[in-house]
Amino acid sequence: MKSFETPVVVIGADVREHAIASVEDAIRFLEEWPIYRRNVLHEAAKRLCHTAHDGLCPPEAARNAFAKWAKLEQISGGAVPAWIKPQVADKPGIAA
Repeated sequence: MKSFETPVVVIGADVREHAIASVEDAIRFLEEWPIYRRNVLHEAAKRLCHTAHDGLCPPEAARNAFAKWAKLEQISGGAVPAWIKPQVADKPGIAA
């Protein structure tokens, strides 16, 4: 397992916080991200994570790409993203 020095905390499509602590965690999270919410930045972060998994770049490069994608998606830092409706945020397992 290729661990990150510092985990990235994100809110998933399931409205729960996730601590992404490794390249494998990041890949899993990106692959489970809803298809309709994916974009070019998502694909770039996923590609870099796979590159780190294959040992072709350092895990911290993948962490940085994942963290930047999460910040742009407004899902990092433990705050509930704007795209989640307030009445839904309290119900685990349901995303807007």
